[in-house]
Amino acid sequence: MDNASASLLASARRSKGLSVEFAARKLLLSTAQVRALGQGDSRAFYNQWFYQQALRNYAQYLEVPARRTCLP
Repeated sequence: MDNASASLLASARRSKGLSVEFAARKLLLSTAQVRALGQGDSRAFYNQWFYQQALRNYAQYLEVPARRTCLP
């Protein structure tokens, strides 16, 4: 994921007034993983598949269309 898409997700979370901790609880992720999603960093995930699934779920949770996040 490119940095612009990652920034879009982080911005969407902030605009909804959601904390990293709250989003992590709702998505069953760690706070480090939610931060990583907002930075476009996949290293916080076991592998690329888990990263892609978390991205898709995060975008859906934030109501950000997948086409705006470069997700397939």
